[in-house]
This record gives sequence, C-alpha cells and structure tokens, in this order.
Amino acid sequence: MLQHVTTFFEADINEYLVTRTGSNATRVVANKIATESGQVAFETNTIALSVVNIEEERVLKQHHNEFSYVNGQQVFVPPPLRLNLFVIFAVHHGTYNESLKLLSYVLTYFQHRRSFTPEKNPGLFEGIEKLTVDLQSLNWEQVNQLWGYLGAKYLPSAVYKITLVALQDGDIVEIQPPILQTRIESQVEVTNR
Repeated sequence: MLQHVTTFFEADINEYLVTRTGSNATRVVANKIATESGQVAFETNTIALSVVNIEEERVLKQHHNEFSYVNGQQVFVPPPLRLNLFVIFAVHHGTYNESLKLLSYVLTYFQHRRSFTPEKNPGLFEGIEKLTVDLQSLNWEQVNQLWGYLGAKYLPSAVYKITLVALQDGDIVEIQPPILQTRIESQVEVTNR
C-alpha cells in the first residue's frame, strides 16, 4: 500500500511538471536520497521522492476489531493501521537556481492540491479513502539532523506529511456463529408485603 502512495505522487507530479515546463526532461522518481557512500543516489535533472519517516495516527486509532457477517458467520478483522508518511522531495540539478525553480514547482503543486481522493484523483489506488498533504516547516537543527540521517549533503528540498494512509491486512482474526437470540435471566426475588 505504501508504494501506491509514492507511485501516485510520482506520476501526478510528473504530469504537472510537463504542463508547467512543456518538457519531460525533469521528472520525479521515488528513490532513496543517498548511496551508502554518501553520494546522491538519483540522476541529475531529477526530483527524488523518499519516505523519511512513518508514524502511527494515534488520534483516530481504532482499538476494536471490525466485524461483519459472511456466509451466516460473524467474522472479525483487525482494525486498519492508520499512518502518516513523512516524505522529502529533494532536487538534484546542474545549477542551483534551476534546482530552486524545480522545487518551486513541487511547492505550487501541493499549494493547490491539499487533499486527494479516488473520486477527484483517478490515479489514486482505490483502497485509499483520502490523503491530506501538509508542508512541514523544519528548523535548522531538524534539517541538519535529517540530512545527516539521510547520509547526504544538503540539496534544495521540502518535507511533507501525508496523513491517513490506512493499511488493512484483511486476514480474519476470528469466526463465530451469529447471535440468533438473546435471553436475560434475573435472579431477583419478589416478595409481597
């Protein structure tokens, strides 16, 4: 499921870049940022899209199994795992000003598109209900730590939080026969006074 999110943004932003630049010379590629030796891991004239962190959405977390009836039996399925993805868009271009220009295209893409649904965005994987994207403002220390963690020299970049990617395994946890009737027994004695 996670790969469907990066694949969607890769394709949709590439389409946006073609409309803005009139060329497909620069493209977005889902890729790691650096090699093990610290070199840039993607080609020049490329914008890398890389997941840098995954966080569980705890506010909307469901703690109980979901159930439904299948073939006359009550089926229990674990609740979906709701995630927030933190992704970085890093630009590698021959000139610094062109890198900033390309990063500006990514920023304006998300400026006009903050939420994504299968109805509005046919390229979005149908198992995804809705994605919301927010630019993350990192301070100097966080930027330094992020690029140190990535193992690369700084490139013009922006970090976004993609909210509510829901993963659902679909494996049945438990099967029970349906409840057909209920009975309440009381053990209260009634006495006449």
